[in-house]
Amino acid sequence: MVYSGVVSLRSLCICIFLAKLNGLQVHAADVGNAYLEAENKEKVYIIGGPGFWELVGHTLVIHKALYEMKSSGLRWHERFNDTPRDMGFTPSKAHPDVWMRKNGDIYEYIATYVDNLAICMKDPTEVTTALREKYKYKLKGVGPITYNLGSDYKHDPDGTLHTSAESYINKMVESYKRTFGLAPKGFSSPLEKNDHPQLDSSEELGPDKTTHFQSHIGCLQ
Repeated sequence: MVYSGVVSLRSLCICIFLAKLNGLQVHAADVGNAYLEAENKEKVYIIGGPGFWELVGHTLVIHKALYEMKSSGLRWHERFNDTPRDMGFTPSKAHPDVWMRKNGDIYEYIATYVDNLAICMKDPTEVTTALREKYKYKLKGVGPITYNLGSDYKHDPDGTLHTSAESYINKMVESYKRTFGLAPKGFSSPLEKNDHPQLDSSEELGPDKTTHFQSHIGCLQ
């Protein structure tokens, strides 16, 4: 496989549900230097440009995984998997990107989405401290979960945890305004009444507008 596995939204929700059910804390963290921790296995090189000073024109082999390379996520996945194993976690048989460890009469979990971690434990700082000090990862966004994979996490006045896509939708609206120069129409239901897009006979989009359309559809998905 070229690409890395990631935790599914369903598995993430199950982990958070189990955490709240068993009185665990849920923290989030991002590994800031993820890909630079992984070594590249592809045979890739570049020719040094003006920014390489004395190496201009030289053939430079890429040793570390870089962000835009197809297999970089997988290289990081392989690199990071040794870390939870070393801390006593094992991958779930139902989903290998959910790591489990028994602690007394309950299980604790780490859900991984590339460099994004959701940590469901009695004391999540045990893991984040070890990641920083023992394994030398540079973490950011560490603390009780408030935003993860496009979802906001908030507590009701009675302490009940709920999620919403408010922040993500606001970002989509701002992106729409930048693209089209006006705000999108507001609707209180997913579909406009009596709308039949399969009957649309308007002119097909050109290359630039097709790219914009695909981008917004991707955000909606």
